[in-house]
Parts: sequence; structure tokens; C-alpha cells
Amino acid sequence: MTATRLEIKEHEPGKISKPKVIVGVPEAGLVGTISSTYLIQQLKLPEIGHFESELVPPVVIVHESKPKRPIRVFGKDDLVVITSEIPLHPRLSLEFASEVAKWAKMKDSSILVGVTSVPFEGDIDRSEVEKPNVLAL
Repeated sequence: MTATRLEIKEHEPGKISKPKVIVGVPEAGLVGTISSTYLIQQLKLPEIGHFESELVPPVVIVHESKPKRPIRVFGKDDLVVITSEIPLHPRLSLEFASEVAKWAKMKDSSILVGVTSVPFEGDIDRSEVEKPNVLAL
């Protein structure tokens, strides 16, 4: 593995096929991280893999007194949720997107969804907003 390469390491390769893949990473509004964590907890998805790269900062995340890698893959049956607990550096973001797309294609994924928010520039008076706009692509 080269320093610029990011790879998904599955704990049990071949166990998942044709999954629906949801990706949530930290960004401006934290929507991706919050929603992916919610799905993982509510659906009780087990950790099935992680990302490895020299580009990933040397940090350890601790959950239930156990050290975990910062970018992990969770899933069961035909659903996979990929989440990161660290912001992705622009260089890492490119590798991350490329690896996720390659992996989803290799797994014959039926759909790949990135959950994110877009920062809004300007002044919004929240009292004037009856219902915020929610957009999907």
C-alpha cells in the first residue's frame, strides 16, 4: 500500500454482496455523521471493516472501552453504512470517494447514497422560516 492509497479492509471478505451503501462523513452541518451514527445504532449494525491509509490521521476512537479506527464500515444483510469520526482532509476526500465507489461497484451495490449538507451563506432569521428546505439528489 502506498502512502496515497486508501483501502477498505473487510473483517470477513465476501460476506456482503449487492448492498445498499450509505456514506456519512463530518462536514459543515454534521448531517452525515449524525445520520450514519443513528442508523448504525438503531439497526444494530456490526462493524464489518475499516479504512487504512497513511493519509488517515494517527488517531484512535474509543467506544465502550475498545479502541476503534476513525473510518469504519458497518453492515448486515443488504445494508452497509460507512462512517468517519474525523473530518476528511481534501486529499483524503478524493481517495475516500474513489475507494468507496470502487468498492461499491465491486460489491455490485444497488445504490450508493452520500448523506451531506451544504453550507448556506447569508443571514437567515430562523423565526421567518416556517419549514426548512430539504433537498435530495
